[in-house]
Amino acid sequence: MISITNKDSNYLARIMKLDNVIEIEGARTLQKTLIDHQEVAISKDMKIGDVVVYFPAGAKIDHDYLSATNSFAEKTLNADTEVSGYFNSKGLVKAIKLMKGAIKSCGYVVPAQHFTRHYNWADDEWPFKDLPIEFDTINGRVVVEKYVPPVRTNVNGTGPKKVSKLNKMMTMLLPNQFNFHFQTEHLVRNLSKIDLNKDIIITRKYHGSSLILANILLKKELNWREKFLKFFGANIVDTEYGFVWSSGKPKGKKPKGIESDSLKWDTPNPSYYTSDIWAKAYKENKDKIEKGVSLYGEIVGPSIQGAEFSYGHEYQIYVYRITRTNVDGVVTEMSWEQVKEYCGKYDLTHVQEYDIINGGYNVGGVERLVEDLIDVYLDKSYPDCKVDEGICIRQGSTILKLKSPNFLIEESGMLEKGESNIEDEN
Repeated sequence: MISITNKDSNYLARIMKLDNVIEIEGARTLQKTLIDHQEVAISKDMKIGDVVVYFPAGAKIDHDYLSATNSFAEKTLNADTEVSGYFNSKGLVKAIKLMKGAIKSCGYVVPAQHFTRHYNWADDEWPFKDLPIEFDTINGRVVVEKYVPPVRTNVNGTGPKKVSKLNKMMTMLLPNQFNFHFQTEHLVRNLSKIDLNKDIIITRKYHGSSLILANILLKKELNWREKFLKFFGANIVDTEYGFVWSSGKPKGKKPKGIESDSLKWDTPNPSYYTSDIWAKAYKENKDKIEKGVSLYGEIVGPSIQGAEFSYGHEYQIYVYRITRTNVDGVVTEMSWEQVKEYCGKYDLTHVQEYDIINGGYNVGGVERLVEDLIDVYLDKSYPDCKVDEGICIRQGSTILKLKSPNFLIEESGMLEKGESNIEDEN
């Protein structure tokens, strides 16, 4: 049985029928198809109507399957050690230019039967009539997931002192007060979330390291007198507002630091940057974070993701989202206009706004909208960034991303070299 185990919908495989095939002049073994408005290289013998399995760029495919099909570039990893394939030893699906750029392939496609037979599924057991179907698990085995390069060695280790310090930090946080950023999903996989009759906001997507600065209720550290009075039934306030700073989606699910009148905590995890970029953001901006406010942003600069993604700054924060959390832990999302007003009030920089389609999009359907967005905004080169990441589409509390194929190719190269996003490590 197929199922979904992981929550990251951006890296699910999909059983589907090919609905388009594009021939390439001069190509003997390859052609291409468009899946989610992105080019994917396919075998010359595939045709419209074929049932296939599609894997998106950035995914990691099951090692056993790639080995059995002799798909690894390293021959010794394959069942037939005389044959070599395309994949690195970790099974990364790369975005790659082929045939001198005639194809910008942003995924991997195999015949469905070719894939399913490896997992001992008979043809009549698969629900081919109800396509497309997304999955990452077959019979309890995860066969595709997000590719994350190996974590670089932490010189401080994970000894008892570090674990104790992390455990103490968890007691400082109150339920529902601090929230990491949600997983930003791909627009092309979530077209049903866009209402063409409402305003559509288009903003730039920056490639850096995400940041959270929050001024929220924390558990107060009581002094001996307060503890004594509370023991005998006195009504002692045991919460207080304080600051939490963090990366947006750390693998360890723990913030970088906490500070209030009675508390002070810094992560025992070392920073893999030359300096603690999140603590720097807190120190420089804590006076701009009102009580109850959580600010979500992207830190960019040459020391973050390299000089090509500095956007003309040594160190810069771009705010893309702001929320308010009340004493009961109820979160209210600021509208884009409110985000801009807040940033203006405190001299903060929000992500660049490209356009607002007021009153919705009435030129055509949502597929036409995506085509227009791709034509206007993707694969562009700007003075501050030669390989621009792409855009975000915003509508109410919904934020969806659309990445440039050129950026996906660049990102695949970084992943293959082991240059992971720092947020996947910390």
